[in-house]
Amino acid sequence: MKEVLLYQLESIWSKPDWFVTLKTALEGLTEQQASIKTNRSNNSIWEILNHLIYWNELYLERFKTETFKLEEITNDQTFENRNDLTWPQSVTKIRKIFLGWEMAIQSAPDDKLNKMISAKSLTWSNMIMNLITHTAYHTGQIITIRKEQQNWDPAKGVS
Repeated sequence: MKEVLLYQLESIWSKPDWFVTLKTALEGLTEQQASIKTNRSNNSIWEILNHLIYWNELYLERFKTETFKLEEITNDQTFENRNDLTWPQSVTKIRKIFLGWEMAIQSAPDDKLNKMISAKSLTWSNMIMNLITHTAYHTGQIITIRKEQQNWDPAKGVS
């Protein structure tokens, strides 16, 4: 299971395989481009990144410490820049979170990955796969937004 999780983690973050990685989807974006909203009901790329930072960091801390404080916020609030990070700081933060996940999974004993963590019978390995799928979903949104803004290079993997 550990090998599968690490492979999937690399696939969504840094090592292109079947689809474009989040790292590639964010490369070359300016703060202005990341902030553009095509309409009020859509999130900007930066807001999507804030959302990914929130959920991936929250569960990484829970995985590492077994305890965490779940803030009483709505999912919509996770798209806000709650830490007042600049765009480069946000990109650096998500990079550090994914490096943290890689190290945490590599060093985790197998029994931890198989440990039940919720009343819904989710194990840590199931939860990590959900986070990976969630990140892949939002990476697709980011690329779609970039294509709409006409600042996506199809040579990077999606025409």
